[in-house]
Amino acid sequence: MMLQRPGAVSILAKRTASPLLVRALATASATKKKSFDPSVYLVTDDTYLTPEDGAGQTSPSTFGPPSLTQKILASCQGGATMVQLRLKNVSTKRYVDVARDVKNQMAAQGWAGRVPLIIDDRVDVALAIDADGCHVGDSDLDVPTVRKLVGPDKILGSSTYGDAEMMMAAIRDGADYVAGGGVAPSMTKKYVTKGVAHLHDIRYKLLANMGDIPLVAIGGITDFNASDITFAGADSLAIVSHILRHGSTGDVTAATKKIAELQNAAKIARRRAKDESSEVFGDLLADKRAEILKAGPLIHCMANYVSMDIMANVLLACGMSPAMVHNDKESGEFASVASAVAINIGTLNEESVRSFSDAANAANAKGTPWVLDPVAVGLLTYRTGVVQDLLKLKPTMIRGNPSEVVKCAELLGIDVSQASKGGEALVAKGCDSSLDTLSVNLEIVDELARRIEGTVVMTGAADYSTDGEKGYLALHSVPGLQHITAAGCSLTAVVSGFAAVEKATAAAAGMRPNYALAGAQACAYYTLSCQLAEKKALKQRLQAAGVGPGIDPAHDDVLAPGSLRVALLDGLAEISDSDIRALTRMERVF
Repeated sequence: MMLQRPGAVSILAKRTASPLLVRALATASATKKKSFDPSVYLVTDDTYLTPEDGAGQTSPSTFGPPSLTQKILASCQGGATMVQLRLKNVSTKRYVDVARDVKNQMAAQGWAGRVPLIIDDRVDVALAIDADGCHVGDSDLDVPTVRKLVGPDKILGSSTYGDAEMMMAAIRDGADYVAGGGVAPSMTKKYVTKGVAHLHDIRYKLLANMGDIPLVAIGGITDFNASDITFAGADSLAIVSHILRHGSTGDVTAATKKIAELQNAAKIARRRAKDESSEVFGDLLADKRAEILKAGPLIHCMANYVSMDIMANVLLACGMSPAMVHNDKESGEFASVASAVAINIGTLNEESVRSFSDAANAANAKGTPWVLDPVAVGLLTYRTGVVQDLLKLKPTMIRGNPSEVVKCAELLGIDVSQASKGGEALVAKGCDSSLDTLSVNLEIVDELARRIEGTVVMTGAADYSTDGEKGYLALHSVPGLQHITAAGCSLTAVVSGFAAVEKATAAAAGMRPNYALAGAQACAYYTLSCQLAEKKALKQRLQAAGVGPGIDPAHDDVLAPGSLRVALLDGLAEISDSDIRALTRMERVF
């Protein structure tokens, strides 16, 4: 590398680094910086260093654990796209020996030129071994100085501790990527955690002001939180303990591969929901929830006997006001003053059927949105007839599972012979469906919405909301909800509340209500709240058991139904505005 003012650089080197830096500056050769992918960024720690590291040993010890170098190679095999050698407590000579050995062994296994090797802190070490780049923090040489020392061709990263202004300054000074730390508790460092949501604001501030510069998240990243961290805004996951703590190279490879898979799926979801969307769904949902909390809509719940308790508590947690009015002498009158009406046909009797009809007619007369939950329609003759009569009254919205939605379509004369994309028979299993949402031909759902001149919200592992002109997907999933009695019934009531506020907001703006969007928003809010609360409860359970920071539950761990029910209520009440904005996964289908 040729420097314009070698004398000045040598003076700086003598003041700030070891004599090794001065010698390295004199002999370093110029190279062209290649494009780099920091997606899965393996970062090392002294904890994992062994005597074999730096000695050129290429095979695992017969008796001891694999060396750090061998774990690095195993992580590359699993999908690590960049490696940072970070050794805080070794001599300069030891650092150079290990770094050179890592570089040589990566080259021997074909990773040179494919997986960049970055040296943490020590510019002298980076230059001595001709590493691909260097990473510095606030206690190291500043970014402009390091850029002058390493030249324009090396990769340069900077730790900026989640501060957007520091990030933009580092980029202006020559950093190729910036790292925001403290996302979650870590096994290697102590700090105040910043959480996941702040990555969303940082990423889009960087995009607006600095272009597409990689944002690296670091601190306590595991397969339990990798997806949310990526979706929120991180382009790169810098991981230490979750990969290196494993005692075999096979487990290191598997852990890296799992992170890469989760990250890739989350990046695809982020691109669809955020980067390529003209609608900022997280912001829209956060704004809608604020409107709900301000308005406190009164929801007339015509609920079945099983669901009344949880439905009322769910609505209260959402900031809505529930009223369980069933008597046929009162239902029509109350529907005319409610903000919305939710009709659930789960436990039928003759009085309730009259009440349903009176409430629906009163809601139609007042222009009040009402939502039909056609529980187990098609399973029994009587309830199927009740639903058929209610469909004639044209509900504002239908909320049901795939079997219920398809049966409603059939009752209105829609051809459902091709309802399942795979050709499976679509049948009800009590109140449950034999197929999931994305297995259903969505054109049938769109046509049903057009027939009732309203909106259909079909819920499952993914939720689809359509008015026949616009379609939206809400893509949060909490599998355990299907094991909580009346979780779906309660969602119907939440959909009703969102519809009520959508109507009021649209009226104030002189616009037509977008009930399709409101339905998807209700589903996203409901399941995201539960999803985050479940993760929080699982983490708290580990902490109560004495497990330290940096160790998370397994990616597929779930709460038991009783605990999940509590988490659902807490999550609906406690979810933060920033989490909604950062983590809402919705897509516009058409």
